[in-house]
Amino acid sequence: MKEREEMSLAKTTTRKVAAWIAQVSFEKIPSDVIKPIKDSVIDTIGCGILGSTSPFAKLIRDYIVGWKSAGSIPNLCHGLRSRCPNDETRPG
Repeated sequence: MKEREEMSLAKTTTRKVAAWIAQVSFEKIPSDVIKPIKDSVIDTIGCGILGSTSPFAKLIRDYIVGWKSAGSIPNLCHGLRSRCPNDETRPG
C-alpha cells in the first residue's frame, strides 16, 4: 500500500511542478537563477559537441543507423535524424 501512496504523491508533485513550469515566464525567474541556467545550457551543448567526437559516440551512431528509421529526432552534431525503434507512431 505504501508504494501506491508514494506513486500517487509523485504524480501529484509532478503535476504541481508541471503546472508551475507551464505558467512561469522568463521575467518571473529570479535574476540570480538565470546565470546558472545559462551556464548549464552552454555546458550541456559543449559536452554534447565534445562527446560526439568520442569512440563511444561513433558506436552509438552506428547502432542508430542500423535501425534504418529516418525520423524527426535530430542528432546534435552529425546530421542524422532517427526514431526510436519502439516508437509506436512510426509507419510499418
